[in-house]
Amino acid sequence: MLAGLLAWPAGVPAAAPETHNASAASLQPDGSGSDICTDPTCCVRLHSDSSLSGKGKLYQFYHFFIDFAPRAWHAVQTVCPKEGVTILAPATEDCEFCLTYPEDETMSMQAWHDFIFGATPVQVITMDPATLESRTDVPLLFDAKYPDFPRGRRTIVTRDPNSWSRIPLDMLDAFRQHLHELAGIAQPCGNGASSSPACEKTVLIQRGKGYGHDHKNATVRPMGRAALVHTQEDDESGVGDCIGACSRSLPRKFYDEAERFLSQRGINYTIAVLETMDTKEQIRLFAEAKLVIGQHGAGLSNIVASSQSTHVIEVGPVAFPCYTFLAENLLQPRVESDCDDFCDAIKDAVDLAYSPPPAAKASPI
Repeated sequence: MLAGLLAWPAGVPAAAPETHNASAASLQPDGSGSDICTDPTCCVRLHSDSSLSGKGKLYQFYHFFIDFAPRAWHAVQTVCPKEGVTILAPATEDCEFCLTYPEDETMSMQAWHDFIFGATPVQVITMDPATLESRTDVPLLFDAKYPDFPRGRRTIVTRDPNSWSRIPLDMLDAFRQHLHELAGIAQPCGNGASSSPACEKTVLIQRGKGYGHDHKNATVRPMGRAALVHTQEDDESGVGDCIGACSRSLPRKFYDEAERFLSQRGINYTIAVLETMDTKEQIRLFAEAKLVIGQHGAGLSNIVASSQSTHVIEVGPVAFPCYTFLAENLLQPRVESDCDDFCDAIKDAVDLAYSPPPAAKASPI
């Protein structure tokens, strides 16, 4: 059984010790953490000033799926592949390393966490930064293999925008292979299966809508994100979070034009609203994609399940370089377009993705 996240923000006293299962360590009410990782064999820690990229939170999809999960899976494989690991992280007032947002349990990555790490438990325990810094008996997360990553630090990631999605390729490859195994993918695309019809698909990401659900009674989508967490009244009062299509979306015209163009080219395509898909279905979809087209947003994180031969088109204004770096690290060809319609630049990128690869040069005699 996977242990839940224990989280006491710095400066906030805990009412009592909490244990989420029989074998889970608990944080003392005074924040000392004296009974955590008494045998540090299967423990790793982050620096006391560690953070996720761009002030992100672990309960947000991109930050869980890209900032955290590949690194945590690497820790499992290199530290304790059978027993699983405990990761000690700094407590913050905004609960940066919480899998579930304490004030809104619909904002949670717990379902994805259980899916990815269910067989080899990963427990994240937050503690006061000063206490964390004193735990020199517990090795830092990247000491074993990546002593200088990133930029000389061994944290999850820094707030330096140039470090976004900067994850070593071998770590991403191992994580992708794990996702494929979980989804039951026997012959991934890009590994000798590129000629299969199943590997010729275009995936058009359509962001889920952000209105129409009561904030308090919102339900968790299969994707693990909050389903729609505020109403129009919330917007007017300044209350609530704006996610999905509420924050940004492409017009219906974009998808209509895309469907016409792809149909004319005879290209198999899927318009995917990821919030309506379960985890395995989502991984399989991107594992089979020859081309992924999507607006800047968390849905593009799923290209981590795609092959190195998958092309990526990121549409609209790019607020942060996260998917630029992710595609680069995955060695995936990527095109950026600020069109809000299916413009010529996007059409040219589609044609490029489906053009035959250049013929191999003959070896010199």
